[in-house]
Amino acid sequence: MGFQFQSEQERNPTPPSHEQLQAEKAKQKEMICADIQAQLDEINEFIDENRLLAKFYTWQELRRQLEGTSAEVISDDEAKLLEQ
Repeated sequence: MGFQFQSEQERNPTPPSHEQLQAEKAKQKEMICADIQAQLDEINEFIDENRLLAKFYTWQELRRQLEGTSAEVISDDEAKLLEQ
C-alpha cells in the first residue's frame, strides 16, 4: 500500500549546529581557493611555456623606445583596417 517507514532522524531532522555550518563554509572556501590556485597555476604554466612574459617585456621596451621617435605605433586592429 505504499507505506514508508522512516527512522526518527528522517522524521524529525535536526538542523546542523553552528560549528558544523562553520566547518562546511570553511571547507567550501578551501575548495574554491584550491580551484582558483589550480587555474592560476595553469595560466602561469601557459605563460612560461610560451615565453609570453619575455615577449611582453620586449614589446614594452620597444614601445618605450618608439615613443621618443616620430614612428607611429599601430595596434593590431588598426593594422587590419589599413590592410583592407
